[in-house]
Amino acid sequence: MHGPYTKIFNLLQLMMAQKKPFPFVLEDLQETIVGWTFVSEIQFYEVPAKNENLGEDIDSNLRLVSYPPPLANGTAGLPRIVADIYIGDHLCPIEMRWASFKECCQIIWADLPDTYSVSDPDLQVLLHGLLFERSTGGAPTSPPLLSEQFARLCALELLFPFGERLRWYDAFKNNQVTAQELSGMFAVPERIVRHLMDLHDVYVRIWGPLYRLKP
Repeated sequence: MHGPYTKIFNLLQLMMAQKKPFPFVLEDLQETIVGWTFVSEIQFYEVPAKNENLGEDIDSNLRLVSYPPPLANGTAGLPRIVADIYIGDHLCPIEMRWASFKECCQIIWADLPDTYSVSDPDLQVLLHGLLFERSTGGAPTSPPLLSEQFARLCALELLFPFGERLRWYDAFKNNQVTAQELSGMFAVPERIVRHLMDLHDVYVRIWGPLYRLKP
């Protein structure tokens, strides 16, 4: 399985092992990521889209803050890392849900090395396909953007998992269900549904071996 998908699969397995019901809720994802990663806490803030304090026009943003550790017997322990996630208050509920899941997932790739590269052609196709999302800039497989792109891949698998897409793909392809209807069913933006369905064959090649699908 491709590198980032190993982490995504591990996260899904953790969520299911903890008997988190689907559709997943943000609180369950927070709890799982705090227990699995280096962050001690995840805090959410709704902020105006034009935010002078953050110095940018914001849909969503993740900032990791390190707090000095308390002294224990005169010895300092490890710093406490808090993830502050800012969500634009102009977003509708479905967009807020997508942005919140995506920023939580980005914590998983916060330590992605600058030397990381993507050579697999299928994964490159998916990363290019996700560029309709607002990005920080750069090529879709450049290190500054990879953690953001991987977070999107992770969020969409949490919100509209591959197994669910397999159930609905034929109906979508045969015009028995629309992207708008699937968006409502899974509370995920319609553009994400269209991306997943347009690139369904690529996702099958990546996830298929795990689900033991025949080519």
